[in-house]
Amino acid sequence: MITAWSYVAGLLQGDAQRLKVHLRVPNPAKGAPDPLNAVEMSRFKHDEDPQTYRGLGTRSALKDRQRMAQVFLARSKDAGATLDKKLLNKAVSQVVGVKALQKGYTT
Repeated sequence: MITAWSYVAGLLQGDAQRLKVHLRVPNPAKGAPDPLNAVEMSRFKHDEDPQTYRGLGTRSALKDRQRMAQVFLARSKDAGATLDKKLLNKAVSQVVGVKALQKGYTT
């Protein structure tokens, strides 16, 4: 998670407003005890993930770093955004879609 966060901080150096949002601790999602919503992130599974997938932010494989970077990039677009299931699903689905297009899938 830290590598994705710092990578996104570097990407956003040219956009002061998004960087400011990224560097600010987000408000906790409704019912979440912490701003990163660790419970929801650890439960998160995309449709393409195997049952044994442990959730976002739990591994440091390339796939997981890409997903977390996209989560942070998505959050940086909206100062009021929280790390809830809706944002996680949107961000991870974008990564999955781009990877599918790279493989040549168009449907």
